[in-house]
Amino acid sequence: MQWSVKLIPPDEEGVAFYLEHYRPFRLKALELDPSAFGSTWARESAFTEDAWRARVLNPAARPFVAVQEGSNTVLSSVTLIGPSAVPLEIPGVLPDSAECWAVNGVWTLPGARRRGIGRETAQAAMRYAAGQAAAKGKDCLLTTVVYADNTGAGVYYEKLGFVAYREGLDGGRPTCELALLIPREGERVAF
Repeated sequence: MQWSVKLIPPDEEGVAFYLEHYRPFRLKALELDPSAFGSTWARESAFTEDAWRARVLNPAARPFVAVQEGSNTVLSSVTLIGPSAVPLEIPGVLPDSAECWAVNGVWTLPGARRRGIGRETAQAAMRYAAGQAAAKGKDCLLTTVVYADNTGAGVYYEKLGFVAYREGLDGGRPTCELALLIPREGERVAF
């Protein structure tokens, strides 16, 4: 299977791709793995086209997707949200020294797993965020939240270099908050 990773642009071409290819992918993710997400299929399947358009046109969102060559079928996704302020709870990271991006909407089609597609999609997003931060003379801090019982997600992020820094709750469900610091020089740092 051949694929490529791309950033969905916040323009009319990007909107068309998002509506035709990403929306069904996202709804399938919510249908097949509902416990992995903070949202639900019922909620997002009721979104209007304008709501979906607003997502891709959101100036804080950077949706990355791996698409199958020749079909534009979305195989994997990672959405960056940011940049934002550095959470004060992150040990050893000064608020003004880094640009923070939240990693959201991560999922890979079951038939595309264990082929490196999800990892390459995440790495493309990570390179983008690190490049944006470095252009401002800052380190890049990536953060994400996984449900504590979603061990597969925890392992996925650990393989990418993320480390847990705090436990929390989402609607009474235990979560694990993870972070990855990429200095301007590109070396990953554990906390």
